Amino acid sequence: ALPDPAQGQQPNPLQQALPEPVQAQEPKPASQTLPEPQASPTPSPVISVEEQVQTFFADRQRTAARAVELSQKLAHNSPSEQDAIFRLYYFAAEQGERQILLDYASCFDPTKPAWGTIEKDALEAYRLYEEAKVSQPEAEQRQRELKNWLEEAAKGGNAQAKMWLSQLPK
Repeated sequence: ALPDPAQGQQPNPLQQALPEPVQAQEPKPASQTLPEPQASPTPSPVISVEEQVQTFFADRQRTAARAVELSQKLAHNSPSEQDAIFRLYYFAAEQGERQILLDYASCFDPTKPAWGTIEKDALEAYRLYEEAKVSQPEAEQRQRELKNWLEEAAKGGNAQAKMWLSQLPK
């Protein structure tokens, strides 16, 4: 029995339990060696597309080139994400960034899938394709496809297409 320190007696070091001797272990073959578990890093909070776009616009150093870069790396799966990215397209286009014009025009183009809550506007799409022709040859083809679609839709009785077609530049 070990002496009770409360009674003022010092424990005898020879009577204290000794640690168990460490047994030498043979190394395991490499194929059986398991990697040391790594502490998983703390996940960074997920920042929504909308928040990233808001942060971009809050930055006084925002540029059209940075708007294009951000628009190309963000997800655009939901209407709210598409609306946020549309703001980047608009900003970049208004700042004279031609690289974004095809994407921006597609938001308005009635031959393309819906983009967020943006209403289709063939005249705006046609105008943007015209502007994009200067630097992007594909714009001419898209403009032609839009005009062909408008002609077919107008023949089929689409009143909106007929009105747009009548307002296109000759």
